[in-house]
Amino acid sequence: MKIADLIIKFLRKKSWLLIFSCLLLLGNFLLAGKNPAVAADEDQYFSIKLHSTYQVNANGKTLVTQKFTIRNLSPEYFISKYGIIVSSTNLENIRVTDNGSVIE
Repeated sequence: MKIADLIIKFLRKKSWLLIFSCLLLLGNFLLAGKNPAVAADEDQYFSIKLHSTYQVNANGKTLVTQKFTIRNLSPEYFISKYGIIVSSTNLENIRVTDNGSVIE
């Protein structure tokens, strides 16, 4: 049997997907080195507080203000980015500030 035939036979069994996934996960753990903190670790490395206010006017438009306070509890980890997921696609006049300075 030719090598190409063996490869085709192997791929048809679909066990290649399981093997590939396991190798990918193993490679990730072995090659990753020091990973940045993930959400599951945030309590250990960061103190994150959120204060939200909502102002609804007569026509139903709502002004939402969200103030995040992030305190680093460990000198070994840092936050390179932080975001929120918003379910609405009807957003207007979005502004992001840091200590009163607008972030673009």
